Amino acid sequence: MLSDQPVPFTIDGSEAVVTVTQYNMPQKGQLTITKTGEVFASVQENDGLYQPVYEVAGLPGAVYDVIADEDIYTGDGTLRAEKDTVVETLTTGEDGTAKSGSLSWPLPSGGTSGAFRLCVESSTGICGTDLCG
Repeated sequence: MLSDQPVPFTIDGSEAVVTVTQYNMPQKGQLTITKTGEVFASVQENDGLYQPVYEVAGLPGAVYDVIADEDIYTGDGTLRAEKDTVVETLTTGEDGTAKSGSLSWPLPSGGTSGAFRLCVESSTGICGTDLCG
C-alpha cells in the first residue's frame, strides 16, 4: 500500500531525469491458529461391551513459534526481524485457538508473499508435527 502523502518534485528542464522515491507502507496482519483433534466424549454400551466415543474439539496448550522466514525490513530499510528469529510464541487457549499480535507483512525481495513460518513447540496429548520443514 502506498502512502497517501504527496511527494513534491519539480520538473524545470534543468535535469534530464527526475527521480522520485516513494516507499511502500508496511502492512500489518494477524495470524489465527486453530488446533483441533479427537477428544474423549463419552462411552457407548453395546451388548455388554463399552466403547469410547470421541469427538473433534479444540485442543488447548499447543505452542507455536512464529519465525521470520527471511530478513524483514520496513520500506525505509530498517531491519525489523532477522531470518530464523522467533518473533512471537503463540499458545492455544481453551477453545484451541491462538491469535498473534500485529505482524509486519512486507513484500519479500523475491516478489512472493509470506515472510513467516510456524513451528510446533509442543502440543497437548497429540503427537506434534514440525511445520518448519
